Amino acid sequence: MARICNLLGASIGSRILPASPENERGYWEHAGVVKIHDQLLAAFGLRWDSVAALPHRWIESSASALAREQIESLIDADFSESDCFVIKDPRISRFLPLWIQLLSERGIQPFVLVMVRDRTAVVRSLIRRDDMPPEQAKLLWALHLSDAAHAASDQHHSLVSYEDLLRNWRRTIDTLERRMGRNWPASPDQAKQDIDSFLNPSLSHSPLSSTANHALEPNPLLRLAEKLITSKTFPSIDRTAEESLRAELSPQLALWGGYILHLADLAQRKQIPAPKVIDPQLLVDLLDIPVSPGRRDVVTVFWRSSNEQFREDACANTHYEDSHGEMLRCVVALPADAKKPFIRIDPANSRGVFRIARILVDGNVLDKEQFPVRTVNGIRLKEREGEFLRFLSNHKDPHFEIDLRTREKEAGTSSISRIEIQFCRDSLSASILERITRIESILDERQN
Repeated sequence: MARICNLLGASIGSRILPASPENERGYWEHAGVVKIHDQLLAAFGLRWDSVAALPHRWIESSASALAREQIESLIDADFSESDCFVIKDPRISRFLPLWIQLLSERGIQPFVLVMVRDRTAVVRSLIRRDDMPPEQAKLLWALHLSDAAHAASDQHHSLVSYEDLLRNWRRTIDTLERRMGRNWPASPDQAKQDIDSFLNPSLSHSPLSSTANHALEPNPLLRLAEKLITSKTFPSIDRTAEESLRAELSPQLALWGGYILHLADLAQRKQIPAPKVIDPQLLVDLLDIPVSPGRRDVVTVFWRSSNEQFREDACANTHYEDSHGEMLRCVVALPADAKKPFIRIDPANSRGVFRIARILVDGNVLDKEQFPVRTVNGIRLKEREGEFLRFLSNHKDPHFEIDLRTREKEAGTSSISRIEIQFCRDSLSASILERITRIESILDERQN
């Protein structure tokens, strides 16, 4: 698509990646952009094929600030005289917020053109070219689409099917012209011969197919991605709900990525082809953090001073019946010698997603700004309004620590007689499915 935009008059720059045996017609990617994106990924400990979410607030990092300077220099050097230019790089799906922010501040109106391909074709291509495990290839495809949807849904954008482009390029570019609200710099009639010469069925590295084959996809993330590509534009969705979904997908993707990297390392050391050691069921187990409804569990509260460690002989607990997703209220009575400013709360002895609504110390509600959470044994998730803490723990020892020194100074005492915790626990898969179902329903409404 980038080359077609170029043939229609959009500048593509002079430093283009060379063609390769895997792509004889060329990638039409700006070498400078690819380098900037690779460096930015590396700064976050990632690569182009990493199946992991970007760090929280990555756009505010020093690495992003450096990338921004480099992108601005590149635009000044290669596109300052261009009325219309195109930037293509698969990695840009991940960094769209940075590009959109930068271009908007420079008075450049971006049009986000998301090229989508049938998942099977992408997976086959990655397996053939990079010997990539199929599960990794599928998630990589879904991750790029998810990131693009997140950034582009409230921008001027359009989705273009790779297969539709090959079947009828003229109809595709006419549709794009209407959606962009401007004419191509060069007439499609004048560019027809060059486009026909460049674009032919041989560019399809895998057989053209339909996403209908994946309608029964069991993985909810992949099923959602399949639905996204049947739209012409991304749906406008509740941004808070979507942010929460992405926050909870982050540890899911990290689990996949970590497991795949472990298997790749094992394969390399034992000289086993990586795809042959992937166990899909193990991957499913990693994604699912089950909680059995009605199981008996325990809340434990530990206490210590600033120069001590938490100890098993300095704790108190209370048992409860887990209602799986319903709010629980547990009160732990502390002995008279529990006069320490640091407390650790273990809401369970098993893993899950924990939503801590309120913490009360001797009947007084703790303000999370005044009494910050020091450490979390797990991955901290974005709290909703009114929540004290939300976190995911894939350990059998989920806990968090709170600093009560401010209370000690204000009250003039370190004595604590009672801790009350109001919380609920979900499985990770249930949390994700709830939000994915919400987004799928929006897509269904758009298509009906």
